[in-house]
Amino acid sequence: MRMRISEGGIRRIIRQEIILEAARRLRASLVPGEWDPARGAAEELQDLERQHFGGEEDSLTALAQDLTELYRSTYGRPVDEDMAQAGRKHGFKVSFMGSGASRATFSIGSDLVMKVSTGPHAPGAARMNEDDYRLGVDTSLRQIAPRAYVHGGGFSGFDWVILERVRLIERGEQELPQFFKCSLLVDPGGLAARDKAPYWKLVLQALDPLIKDEVRVGWYFEDLILPKGTDRPLTMGGLRADLSRYSPAFRNLDRVIRKYGVAMVEIREDNLGIGSDGRLVLLDSSIF
Repeated sequence: MRMRISEGGIRRIIRQEIILEAARRLRASLVPGEWDPARGAAEELQDLERQHFGGEEDSLTALAQDLTELYRSTYGRPVDEDMAQAGRKHGFKVSFMGSGASRATFSIGSDLVMKVSTGPHAPGAARMNEDDYRLGVDTSLRQIAPRAYVHGGGFSGFDWVILERVRLIERGEQELPQFFKCSLLVDPGGLAARDKAPYWKLVLQALDPLIKDEVRVGWYFEDLILPKGTDRPLTMGGLRADLSRYSPAFRNLDRVIRKYGVAMVEIREDNLGIGSDGRLVLLDSSIF
């Protein structure tokens, strides 16, 4: 009999994932002697939890309720000091990031954002919040979407949703190749700026399900291919297998493209970002 994990249980698992990954990255960044051995692991994780989440779920929920009321009572023009005061009340630093046709976005600390419908009848807002949450807790996607933490409000229960904050990629073709290292291509970290655009183009071709495995990699990419000690040409199937083995970002994107039928036009620089743990993230949930 398969055990069903509750929604709260999924949230706790994801929260623990973020904290443990942050701890791993922190330890890896420290130089010998910088780490204080007197501090226990539990204390370390508590500090990181406060850093990443700023407080407990109840505090985030109360904050979200106050921000929703504040935003709507000011007709979408919240005063900075009022927002700051609402944040201090619950132990968070809050700022207004902007709004669209049906949702407004607030930053909470440095690692979270809240998306709230602009009104109780904003078209499609609750559905978008629900989609963001559903994708953010879908473990089969390996967190290719921003992680979701908590939601609530309104009749639907999705008047607002709190998500992981994702950093936009500012230099698309220059930053993206680093996520797609493999054993058959040159290290993208050592590429000149002019060669990074072709590297990203080759990765996109490998992701494209319409390009068959037996298709040879084009001769115009030959400077990116490492010598293999064989005369056999590199095929897309061979490159895909290698990228899938060595690149988590490739595996995750390949999975959502094939599972959800995500169009290749959506795999572009302005629709990709970097999560709080450094992984590559797809931004627009409507494409799933």
